Amino acid sequence: MTTDFLDILRGGLTPAYDRGIERLAVPLVPHVDGTLHARYSFRSYLDHYGRLPDSPRYLLTPRRETTEPLVVRVSFTRKPGAAEEHVDVRIPAGWPAGTSLAVELPGRAAELGHQVTLTRVQPLAPASQSAADWEVTALLGNLVKLLWAIGRDYEELTRQLGDVAAQRFARSAHGASLDLLGEDLGALRFPPRPYDWDDLTVALYHLDDRPAREQSPVAPGPEPEVRQVIDSGVQFGAAGHPGTNAGARSGRTGRFSAAFEFAGPGSITIDDSPDFDVGPDASLTVEAVIRPDRLTARTGAVMAKCTLLSSAGTPGWSLTVGRFRDIAHNVRLSVCDGGPATELFADRDLGDGAFHHIAGVVERLPRPAGQPSGPRPAVVRLHLDGIEVTRQRLDRLGALSNDVPVVLGLGRESPAGTSPDAQYAGLLEEVRISRTARTSFEPVTGEGDDHYRTRLALFQRWLVPTPDALRAALNETGPIGGREAPFDVVEATNQPVTGTLALRVLPLPLTQGQSVAADGDQRVGEAEAVGTPEDEPDFDPAWLCREESSGSPDFGTSEDNRLMQLGISLTLADLVKRLHDEPGTLHVRRSYDRNAPDLHRVGRALLLGHDTLTAGELGVLAHAAGFGWVQHTRDGLVHVAQPPGPAFRIDTSAIFRCDRATPSPSACIPTRPSTRGPRSTGPSPAPARVTPR
Repeated sequence: MTTDFLDILRGGLTPAYDRGIERLAVPLVPHVDGTLHARYSFRSYLDHYGRLPDSPRYLLTPRRETTEPLVVRVSFTRKPGAAEEHVDVRIPAGWPAGTSLAVELPGRAAELGHQVTLTRVQPLAPASQSAADWEVTALLGNLVKLLWAIGRDYEELTRQLGDVAAQRFARSAHGASLDLLGEDLGALRFPPRPYDWDDLTVALYHLDDRPAREQSPVAPGPEPEVRQVIDSGVQFGAAGHPGTNAGARSGRTGRFSAAFEFAGPGSITIDDSPDFDVGPDASLTVEAVIRPDRLTARTGAVMAKCTLLSSAGTPGWSLTVGRFRDIAHNVRLSVCDGGPATELFADRDLGDGAFHHIAGVVERLPRPAGQPSGPRPAVVRLHLDGIEVTRQRLDRLGALSNDVPVVLGLGRESPAGTSPDAQYAGLLEEVRISRTARTSFEPVTGEGDDHYRTRLALFQRWLVPTPDALRAALNETGPIGGREAPFDVVEATNQPVTGTLALRVLPLPLTQGQSVAADGDQRVGEAEAVGTPEDEPDFDPAWLCREESSGSPDFGTSEDNRLMQLGISLTLADLVKRLHDEPGTLHVRRSYDRNAPDLHRVGRALLLGHDTLTAGELGVLAHAAGFGWVQHTRDGLVHVAQPPGPAFRIDTSAIFRCDRATPSPSACIPTRPSTRGPRSTGPSPAPARVTPR
C-alpha cells in the first residue's frame, strides 16, 4: 500500500494516538561504494515522547513502476558495533510506483528492537541506482504497523476484485478466463508442441528416436534399441552433438510423440564440445520435459554437466529430481563456477503422473560501474511449466565450463563423502540447451497469454475479406524473422461463380373479400392491377381461345365458359398442373360474357370454384399460378383476372401436311389444330410432308 494511505487514516484519529501512528522517512544518501547509505536517528522521537520506539519496522517503496522483477539488498546491524547483515527485498514485475513492501528482517520479533539500524540500501542491477527512485520509511508505533497491514490487505483485495472484473475482456483476461473467451469465439488456444530449431540453440533432442532395422537386437537389451540419439540441429545445418544410449528405453509414450524411459540403470551421454562451454560472459538455458516415476523417491539427475551434482569447487551445472527440503520429486537447479555452489528449488512434488517442463536459466547482468573486469553479476532462475518459481542474484559468477560430457538420466551425488549414482527414474523428452537466457518456453508449454490475446483480436471484429484487409490482419501478430510484414495474401483472379435464386413468398389463405395482385400487394383494386375493358377498344371475340378439355377443369354447359384470352388460358393451364395431386375438380363458373360490364366482356377474367379446396386456398394457388389479380368473392368463389397480353402465339411443334389443291406448298394448315389462339396458315420451320404437283 502507499504511505499516503497512512496520512488519510491519521487524519481521523485523536491526538491520543499520535505516538502509535508515528513514522519516519529515512534519507538515502549516495555513497562512493555504489550503495545508498541510510542517514537517520530517533532523536526527535526521543525528545518528543521521552523514550525510544520499541521495535521499528521498515518499508521500501519504489518511486517508479517496475517492468521486470527487481531485487534490492538492505543491509542492517542488530546493535551498534555488530556485524552487518543483509536481506533481499524482491519486487515483482509490474509493481506500481509508490506502493511499499515490508523489509522482512530475519529473527524473532522480540529481538528486533530500537537498536536494529538500517545501514545501506543496494538496488541490484538492473534496478535504478538513483536515490530519487527509492524511499525507505520506518514505522515507529504499533498502531501504524497495524494500519499498514490492514491497508495492504485492503489494497490487495481491491486489486483482486479489479482483476476479477477485468476477466470479461480479452485485452485484460489471463489463464483460464482467456481460454473461456476463446471458446466463445471458436478460437481455442494452441496446444503444446515440440520445439523448433533456432540460432540460439546449442543442442536439441526430441528423444523420439526409434531403433533402426540394421541395429543389433542384442544391445542394450533383448529387443532392438536406439544406440545413437540424434541432435535435431543437424537437420538445419548445425554441428550435431549426438548422444550415446546405454540402457534407456526408447519409444515410450511421451507428451508429444515418443520419449525415453529410465526404468533401471541407463543414461544418454553426449560428448563434450566447445559449443557447451559457458564462459564468464555467456548466458545459459537448460530445459527438459519430464514425468518422474511417482514410486521412486531417490535422487536422480535429469541432465548434468559436472563431475558431482551440487558440489562446490568444480564448475558445472545440473538439473536434478529428488527428495529435497522434505518434498519428494522436488526439482533442484545447481550451478557452480568453482566456488560455492548455488542451489534453487521448485518446492513442488512433481510425482503427480503428469508431464512437466523444467528449465534452469543463468542470465548475465551488466557489469557494475567501477568494475572494469572480473566475473559479472548474474541471476539464476528456475522455471516450472513456463513459470518462474524462484531466482537468486549472484554478485559474481564465473565460467561454468568443464571437460566432462553432458549426461542425461544419470549423475553422481556426494552425500557424506560418498559418490553414489544418482539414477533418474521416469520419462524424458524435449531436452534443449541454449546459449541465451530464455524467458519464454513456447510452444512446449503451450500458447502464451500474450500471443493468444493478440490472436483473439483477429476474431473480435467484423473484417471484410479483401486481400489487403486479410494481409493487414495477419501481420498484426508482429514481426517474424525480422520481417515486419511476414504474411502475404495471394488471391487468384478467376471470376467467381455466382448465381441467384428468386424466392416467392405466398400469402395465407384469402379471407372473403380479400384480394391480392401479382406482386403480392393486397391493397390495390382490380382496375389498378390488371386494367379495365376500355384498355382494349379494338377487342374482337375472334381472338379468344376455346378450351377443348373434357375433364378438369369443368366448364359447365355454357359454351362461353370455354372462351378466354390467351393469357388467361395459359395461366389456367398452370393452375390445373398445380391442382393435379389435389382431389376434386376445378370448375369454371364464368368466363366470356359479351354483356358484362367488367373484364368478362373481353375474356380476361374467370370465376372459379373447387370441390374440395376452400376458396381461400384456391385463391392462393391461383396467385401462385400467375394470375394478375385474385379475389375471394363474397359468394365463396374465386375471381381471377389478367392484364392485357398477346392475342395469339406461333406453335412450331405441330406436323404439317400439304394440300394438293393449294397453288403453293406454303399454304399449309396444322394437322392438329392448336387450342391456344386462332388457327393460321403460312410457312413454318416445322417438319412437313410435301407432295410434288
